[in-house]
Amino acid sequence: MPQIFEKLFWRRADRSVSPFLAMLVAFGAACGDDTTSGGGGSGGSPTGGQGPAGGGGEGGAGASQSGGGGAGGEGGAPPNTTVNCDAPEGSIPPLTITSLKPDSYYMAVPIFGATAPGDLDRIYIGDLTGPIHIFDTTTETFGPEVFVNIYDQVLYGGERGLLGLAFHPDYQENGRFFIHFSQAGTGNTEIAEFARIDEDHGNPVKVRTILTETQPAENHNGGSIEFGPDGLLYVFLGDGGGNQAVAQDPQSRLGKVLRIDVDSGDPFTPAGGYPGGLPEVWAIGLRNPWRATLDPCTELFYIADVGQFAYEEVDIAKPSDVGLNFGWNVVEGDGHCYDAQTCDQTGMTLPIHEYAHDPALGGAASISGGYVYRGSRIPSLRGRYFFADWVTGQMWSLRYEEGAVVDVIDHTAELGVQQIAGFAQDADGELYAVGAQNLFRIDVAE
Repeated sequence: MPQIFEKLFWRRADRSVSPFLAMLVAFGAACGDDTTSGGGGSGGSPTGGQGPAGGGGEGGAGASQSGGGGAGGEGGAPPNTTVNCDAPEGSIPPLTITSLKPDSYYMAVPIFGATAPGDLDRIYIGDLTGPIHIFDTTTETFGPEVFVNIYDQVLYGGERGLLGLAFHPDYQENGRFFIHFSQAGTGNTEIAEFARIDEDHGNPVKVRTILTETQPAENHNGGSIEFGPDGLLYVFLGDGGGNQAVAQDPQSRLGKVLRIDVDSGDPFTPAGGYPGGLPEVWAIGLRNPWRATLDPCTELFYIADVGQFAYEEVDIAKPSDVGLNFGWNVVEGDGHCYDAQTCDQTGMTLPIHEYAHDPALGGAASISGGYVYRGSRIPSLRGRYFFADWVTGQMWSLRYEEGAVVDVIDHTAELGVQQIAGFAQDADGELYAVGAQNLFRIDVAE
């Protein structure tokens, strides 16, 4: 048993052995072809990428410039944050990645971080097994208690578990927050509403179920849920790991971005608008969007979509872009024809960036999407979108301007860490990487 999994097993004495062992086996081999339920090679990812054994090193990072429309101007910081929307300044200094978790604090499978509107000093770290941890960015300490733990409501293992968290735009006033998780017993998708007890605790008893969706397999569940600047909740779902073609069917929720109003209706009011689609479907054609985030300055969604055999991709969209088709399963990456009767790409929105699976690294890859840096500590990074690869440990950043990627930088030598499952951004716009049982901050090297 690998050392990291050995540590997970022995320190988790409060949970039954067999489900957790099953999770460890699946988590290490959760990739493979879509026609399976997630079994694959020993170097697989938690996100459904192709899974031969992975390794370190450099890989292709060629930029594609055929994606969506321009980013528009960068405005001032949005309310409830202190992000910096100014243009970048100066040259990028040597960078380093700083571990922030002490050995005495335990996280099983941390996969993402989120912030609450108006809470300027904390990051909430989502763990696949059910807890949501609190990290204080001022004191750089965890805990002492988790914010909430819904482990008994979650089926975890492989790509299942607690997958997403979104705080209501008026969280400071109403205490509402929403969690995306795999239901205990079935593994089906559930989006549920929860309520704050006090500043440091959420109630693990859900207020109500917002949405459920049957999952045909254990992989390709997607994960992120994000409130847009329009106050609507965006739900990013994978294709379910079974029938790939479902991603092109607007009458299915799988392989889609859903958009819903959780402030009206019972349990919600659909706000999708995709032509001929379910009323909540906003965009189609995704395989497994593994972390989608909103740039608060340009109000663009950056969507990292895990590829099948050959390419990983980054897509973008504005909330006003109703009816986008990101191409899967007709194409993979930037217009590369996949297993389809035809390869008609008419009307598709291709990614702004792709990178190829590198045979030198065993052909493995699984993108983990990040955030656009909007901090003040490293002014030269402002406007750069960071992302990583869970399998290979690579990390890159890119800048998107006037409808095109103008610069891609490989940061692997400085910042590369294997098993980065996601990222976090604090209220000041600083960036963190999440994974490998840890929280890391991107810093200037001393």
